[in-house]
Amino acid sequence: MNTTGLKKFAQAARRQLIEQVGARLDLVLQSDSAELREQEKAIKQLREEITKSSREAVVERVAYLWFNRFCALRFMDVNRYTRIGTVSPAEGFFQPEILQDAKQGHIDDELLVDQEKVFDLLGGQTVSADPQLIAELQRSVEGISYDEMAMPDLSQDDLDLEAARKFFAGKRSLTEQELITLKLLVRYQNRLVPSKGAILLFGKDRLFHFSDAWVQCGRFLGTEKIDIFDHIDIDVPLPAAVDEVMLFLKKHAYRGADLSEIRRKDVWSIPLSILREVIINALVHADYSQRGAPIRVVFLDDRIEVENPGILLPGLTVEDMKQGTSKIRNTVIARVFRELDLIEQWGTGVRRIFQEAKAQGLPEPQIVETGMRLKVIIPLREAITIRQGGSSPTQSEKQINKLIQCLQDGEKSAGELRDMLGLKHRQTFRENYLHPALKQGVIEQTIPEKPNSRLQKYRLVKGK
Repeated sequence: MNTTGLKKFAQAARRQLIEQVGARLDLVLQSDSAELREQEKAIKQLREEITKSSREAVVERVAYLWFNRFCALRFMDVNRYTRIGTVSPAEGFFQPEILQDAKQGHIDDELLVDQEKVFDLLGGQTVSADPQLIAELQRSVEGISYDEMAMPDLSQDDLDLEAARKFFAGKRSLTEQELITLKLLVRYQNRLVPSKGAILLFGKDRLFHFSDAWVQCGRFLGTEKIDIFDHIDIDVPLPAAVDEVMLFLKKHAYRGADLSEIRRKDVWSIPLSILREVIINALVHADYSQRGAPIRVVFLDDRIEVENPGILLPGLTVEDMKQGTSKIRNTVIARVFRELDLIEQWGTGVRRIFQEAKAQGLPEPQIVETGMRLKVIIPLREAITIRQGGSSPTQSEKQINKLIQCLQDGEKSAGELRDMLGLKHRQTFRENYLHPALKQGVIEQTIPEKPNSRLQKYRLVKGK
């Protein structure tokens, strides 16, 4: 039995628990509240334990205890000793079933909990001392970003440097020194190890270490998130996720043409430049220390919502952001995005979103904090409806996606694409792959003025 994956999970879980237990311990020892004053005896005992051994030893012991508890609860869930998933999600969900039920207003009467207090916590009327938020506040005070932190159990071999060099082609060769400069490698106990940002960006097992570092896209029928028409899970490296999300949005929009000028100008039914900026912001500023749900992009008839884990950083308001004030949560990811020209200028993203919406005559976008997540809502100029009875993605959609994958690393001729797809029949390729993709506007010709040129190639349509 290959136990490598299990060992990696245990190491990652141990690190995460130690971080959260340490943050909680510091809150208990440093805060002063009526609730904590009622636990004066317990806190005194805790201080005595730390004096006898050390803070690290206490944190380690408590983390080990909770790791065993979580394993036991998971065992009970899997073997159905519990009536409802205590730490396990129901099918199709990401949060524990017991929490999901509570959010919907259902709490088992046999559970010995203060239901009113639980509902106050879930409704935001009572603020929970979330360990991840506490840890982030501490990092903010110390001037450290989460993605700069070392992953001591990993090595340079855990990075997909081949993929990283493709992104940086023509910009950097990514020597070891350059990896250090970009903080993709950091020093830990006299050796170089990947930073969290490096694994998030280019880790070979990104989702193993950060299970929510992906993007969930969905197109729903109507204006409520009830009936889903199409969806896709995007788990490519973060820099590549931008174009993947834009391709999904374009697939469910429509493209017209402005012929008032000499050159044809495509006019889309959704504000591409605004959406691209919002998606980049979500990827760069997400709080990847959180667990429970990925970045979400929701396409509704009248609006598009982009939601990421992590609320606004301390001291930052929406009005500040509109004026160009910026605080970077993930400095490693932000720098890589900047060097790859995905970010044009620091601090201008949100301001440009609002300015662009005003220039296009669109309703003002909304930025909403909900729980521990941030949601940006982009209203559409006109509703885009899907006919009732319309089919969900067909085989043709799957073929278009295959064609898109073939073009990820650059433009190609029709012959090259047929070879990559394993197709010999030209008509099949044109009718099932090429023409549908051109019609949807996800690919374009490199010589549009000479569609039948022998030099004709095809490339992905980049967001504007």
